[in-house]
Amino acid sequence: MPHDKPMSQTAALKSRVVEYIDEIADRLIQISEDIHAHPELAFEEYRSSKLLADTAAAHGFAV
Repeated sequence: MPHDKPMSQTAALKSRVVEYIDEIADRLIQISEDIHAHPELAFEEYRSSKLLADTAAAHGFAV
């Protein structure tokens, strides 16, 4: 299967993703610690789902 983008564009995209993750790393750790501090039963993850959905929306994702 042929690649849609040349390797240099793929490498550039990967680099941008890594940079962005580095920029928001502290917030990602906070989210992880918050979810760990407030465990929810399986299929009843309302608090953590809201936290993740709100965070995704705040970063421009359609939720």
